[in-house]
Order: sequence, then C-alpha cells, then structure tokens
Amino acid sequence: MRDLSFPVVLLCVVIVFASQSAFSEGLIFATRPETGVMQPLVTKTLKVTFEATESIAKTTVEQTFYNPTDRTLEGKLVFPLPRGAAVSSFAVWVENTKVMARVLPKKDANKIYNDIVRKMRDPALLQYLGRGMFEARVYPIAPRSTKKIELQYSCVLNTEAGVVEYVFPLSSFTVTHLPLMSFVLVGRIKSSNPLKNIYCASHDVAINRLSDTEASVSLECNDLKAGRDFRLFYTLSRDDVGINVLSQKDGADGYFLLLASPRYALNKKRRPPKEVIFVFDISGSMQGNKIEQARKAAKHIVSNLGKQDYFNLVAFNDQVRKFSSEQMRATQPEVREAMKFLDGLEAAGGTNIDRALVESLQMLHRNDMTRMVIFLTDGQPTVGETDFQKIVDDVKRHGHGAARVYCFGVGYDVGADLLDGIARVSHGTVSYVLKDDDLERVISSFYNKVAYPVLSDVRLDIAGVKTFEMYPSTLPDLFRGTQVVVFGRYAGGGRGEVTLSGRIEGETRKFIRRVNFVREPGQYDFIPRLWALRRIGFLLDEIRRKGEVSELVDECVRLGTKYAIVTPYTSELMSKDSEGSRPRPVWWAKQRGSIPTMRRLRPPDSTKLPKDAFVQAASVAPGATLDKKDKIASSMVIHELSMATAEKPQYTGQRRLIGQKVFVLRNGCWTDTAIDRSLLSTPDRVVKCFSDAYFKMIRQDEELARYFSVGKCLMVLYKGKVIKVAASAS
Repeated sequence: MRDLSFPVVLLCVVIVFASQSAFSEGLIFATRPETGVMQPLVTKTLKVTFEATESIAKTTVEQTFYNPTDRTLEGKLVFPLPRGAAVSSFAVWVENTKVMARVLPKKDANKIYNDIVRKMRDPALLQYLGRGMFEARVYPIAPRSTKKIELQYSCVLNTEAGVVEYVFPLSSFTVTHLPLMSFVLVGRIKSSNPLKNIYCASHDVAINRLSDTEASVSLECNDLKAGRDFRLFYTLSRDDVGINVLSQKDGADGYFLLLASPRYALNKKRRPPKEVIFVFDISGSMQGNKIEQARKAAKHIVSNLGKQDYFNLVAFNDQVRKFSSEQMRATQPEVREAMKFLDGLEAAGGTNIDRALVESLQMLHRNDMTRMVIFLTDGQPTVGETDFQKIVDDVKRHGHGAARVYCFGVGYDVGADLLDGIARVSHGTVSYVLKDDDLERVISSFYNKVAYPVLSDVRLDIAGVKTFEMYPSTLPDLFRGTQVVVFGRYAGGGRGEVTLSGRIEGETRKFIRRVNFVREPGQYDFIPRLWALRRIGFLLDEIRRKGEVSELVDECVRLGTKYAIVTPYTSELMSKDSEGSRPRPVWWAKQRGSIPTMRRLRPPDSTKLPKDAFVQAASVAPGATLDKKDKIASSMVIHELSMATAEKPQYTGQRRLIGQKVFVLRNGCWTDTAIDRSLLSTPDRVVKCFSDAYFKMIRQDEELARYFSVGKCLMVLYKGKVIKVAASAS
C-alpha cells in the first residue's frame, strides 16, 4: 500500500489569551485508511477580509485545502470561533454544492480537541484550544485536488484605554513546519470619529488613509512562515494630534510604545509650503536607464509641487549645474522651464558630492517652512573633497540642523558610511535602491509621503513617570498620513503626561495627553522584544562607528540572547535542530507555482532586504572587513533594527519565543531562559507529556498550554515554580 508521504500538516492559530477574542483557520482532518491515524490536510491559500466599524469587526475567511494523496478522502472540518462570535454564513464547497455546518457546544468542542491532541501527539496542537466550534463532514475530497471553505462572522474587538485591537492569529508554521503557500489579508476600518494611529505590531502592512474616518490595510505574502499573530491596533480621537501609549511589564522592567499621529485632513484647506531641492548624480556611471529613471523621478517631484512651494534642481558630476541660482516659486512657467532643464541633462564625468550638497544647503534659508534636500547618487566622491567624515561635517555645518537630507544610494558602489553619516547629522533618512528596484517608483513614492509636512523639529517630553532608553532618540518630522513610533523603558508606572511639540509653518505648537503606564503585566507582550530590536540597532550602529567597546558588545549579546534576536554577536542562534527542520514534500513546488498571486505581489520597498539577507548580513563576523555590498547590507540591517515597528522574520533553530518567554534547546529539552541554572536539576513538578495529569494542567490553565506547546520535553518557570515536562514514549 502506498505511503501518503506527506508530513503531519495542521493549520492552527494561537489563541490570544488575557481576555482577548481569538479566531483561527479551520482544519480538515482525514484518516489514513491503512493505519487509522488522523491527519490534517495542508492549506494551499488563505484569504482574510475584514471590515471594522468602531469596535465591531466582520471577518470573511476563504481557505483552500489540498489533498496530496492518490485517494478520495472523507474529512471532518473543525473550525474554532472566538467568544461571542455571531456567524452569518458558512459553506464548504463540494462541486458547487454548499454543505451546511452545525455549532458544537463547549463540552463537545473540548472533547474533539483532547481527542485530536492525544491521537496526533504533537504539542503544537495545544495552541488550538476549543471554545465554540463548527464541525462539518466534507466528502468527497478528490485525489490531488483542492477543497474550499468560506466562513463569515462578526465579533466585538478588544478595546482598552482607547486602543482597538484586531487579531488574526497565525501559527501554522510551529505545527506544520511548512509555510503558508499564499496568505492575503485585506481590511477596512471605518469610524464616525477620526482615525488617528494605525499600527501593526506583527507584519509590515500597507496602510492607506482614505479620509479622516476611513483607512485600508493590506498584506500579501507567499511562503509565509506564520509564527506570529497578525495584530493591528487603531485609535480614535478628535484631537489634532492623537497620542497613545501602550505599556507592558516584564518582571520589574517597564516597556512602552508611544504612537502619535496628526489628523489626516490637518491643514487641508492650506497646503503647508516647503523648500525642496532635488540633488542628483549625472556622472558617467548614471548613463542609460538610471539617468532616465532619475529624470522621471525629478519630473514627478516638480510636477507635484504646490504653488506656495520653493524648489530647485541641482545636477552634479565633477561640476555642479543648477536649474536656478536661487530657490524658485513653483509657478507654472517655472515648472515648464524645469522640465526643459531636466530633458537637457546627460550623464558624463566624475562625482563631486561635497560641492553639490554644500551649494544646495546654502540656498535653503526660509525659516517658516520645512526644508528638504532629496539626494541621489550611484557612486562615491571622486572629485573635490573625498574624505567621508569631512563631507558629513560640511553637511552638518551648512544644514544648521534644520535642513533634512534624504539620501538614495543606487546600486552597490555607493559609500554606505557616507550616506548613513549624512542622514544622521541632518535628521534625514537613507534608502538603497538595489538592482531589481525601480528608482523612479521608489523616489516618487517617498516624495508622495513627504509632500504634506505637518510638524517639524518634533520633540517628546514625558512627565510623572521616569522614562529612559527611548528609540529613536531624535524624532522624525511628521507628514500627513505618517505617525511617530517610539519605544522606550520606564520605572514604576502610573499616570504620566506626554507633551509632543514641534513647528508648524514657523510657529511652535504643543500637544498634551494624559496616559497610563501599567504596573502589572498586560496584553502587549510584543513591546519588550520590539524595544530590544531597536536598542540592538542603536548598539550596532555605535559599534560600527566607535569600534567594539566591550560594554556595547556585552549588551548586544545579552539582549540578543534574551529575546532570540540574531546579531553578529549571536549568530549561533541560527543553528538548526531536527525538530524544527523538515523537508518540504515533493508536491509542494508544483502546488506553490500554481498560485496566481505568486505573480501579483506588489514590489518590495527599497529598504526591504532580499530573502535571508537579514540573517546573512547580521551574521558577518564582528570586526571583519566588508566589501561595498556587505556594508550596504549591514547598513540596511541596522536601519531595519533601529526603526523596527513590527516583528522581523528571524527563524532560529535552537530558540523559540512564546509571549515574553524565550526557550533554548539544551540537551534535547526546551528550557526557559528565566530559570536559574541551579534549579534545572530540581524542578518543583515533573509531568509526563500527554499524560492525564498533563491534559488536566492545560485544561485548567490556557497560558501554561502555550508554553507546553514548545515541545515534548521542556522546563518552564511559571508562577514562581519550575515545571518540567518529560518526554514520554510515542
């Protein structure tokens, strides 16, 4: 009899504990006729669509399963639901026929759950906790074919301190060891009150603010290693600038996330004026497609200027060529002349970066508006001043701390140290436009974001609660549709007063909000690790500039170890273990390639690293001499860490993160890093995996079940006691 030859594949989701609603993907279980063993089918595609109105969300799940066997299977669909969910429609499609489902009471749901876990003997199933469930018979499931389900339901979203949270848990990778082939999420948020902060803690989503009261979010991923829940937060406020603080305690330490966002329509009647200079390289290396794309990007900027804006164009090679000797108002005649100037440019000669930047900065002198230089180059200085530090010093001196320089490095020949230095001293940013990126699209997209300045010279002050180690230390300017994201630490807790100040059209404005910093652990367990990501980015940047100071390296190692973050000093985290690495079945590639969305993904942002480059660049031996390409990759890694707003896709073989706990694989047993080594040999309680006592413990405590899901052998420090789960014979 032929072996089914596919691994135990289960689509499950993490239940969101601490009084949050949770919902999940469904499972279709089929029994192998020759053994009687129950196994779930793999999911080929998953599409989630939701619409949140105030604090109510309606969610539609479309899930396609695949039968990789040569047999016709009969399956049982089990779909867990959140507390209080109201199902409006549900269907399993069997050759265009809807098969209706029935709701199971809690006692039956728990029985199904226990039976599945006992039969399949996989600890990761512990995350699939039943509350209310749907069950339906699915037959037939033809060989080598797909089966689709559709489910629609509504539920009340968790709201705390004015912050609304939408969660769609995704943890299938921890069970299946196979990523989701295709995952698409599309959401819409509507409210009668203005939307302020919209923030995703788990994934880099695209957010499109449609109006003051409406926004859309989207995420499209292939081969998604779904190890963390999709978590989206949004706030509602009628204030001109919405300020919210989410806080979390990790033992005695306090961590917080501060979000600040202006109203979408702030200053809508009058577009704030600005000074813009586009400085771009026309040296010989820019010949061909690069100069054509740069020309189109410049035209996009000029054509989208407001009538009150001032602008100039500066093209440089070994010489500097200006459109005008001084800043010009963006009137129609000037815009037409600027287009002619751009059409007449040709690429040739060397690269005089210092002179181009100094002369450009000297033209910016209006104190009552935002001043920005958009700087593009594909090489390093070869003419005039060539010393990187002296060029950076010149930018700092002539920019006077008021002009922002936004750098774009094209290709791998640029000086990463130079561009990083320029961005740092001017409070700007740096982006790298690599081989497969569209230069015109990248710059045009960037300019669309900064075209509407709202608040410059932003400053943050917090009174009433002691705060420290906040990142970023220098806040970026605020533009319409953007928001400030700050991670930091605090001592104690209680009520605090946040003051956000900045300049609007030359005048200083202050926005004040009373907030609360929690004194006990709460629901935002992602905050400490995201804070650690940013601090490690800061530490690596300090090490790159100052050398391997022992205090900096030791702190980097401590944080990397505690929070399972891959750094140049914790590269051993990437060691593989037999439990976490299984080969993909032979049918995987064919099914993956048949998904249409594989060819429809939106291009990645220029600052996104290629696949696995994050780990590769971060694992370069400390102190090693890097070539230009490695320096750019390292710069991108540090930037991504220091500005992290969502979890980074770091998959480690010997460490696993559950909430705020990190488990390390030691001698075949997953061990909580919070346990003192002296206690490892004398646990307070020992329970055998999958025993009656084991199931009793997880039924009584859902949080403990999360920790038990790590593996068949583990040790965890829980409520002051060391609990050991001993592997039993399978």
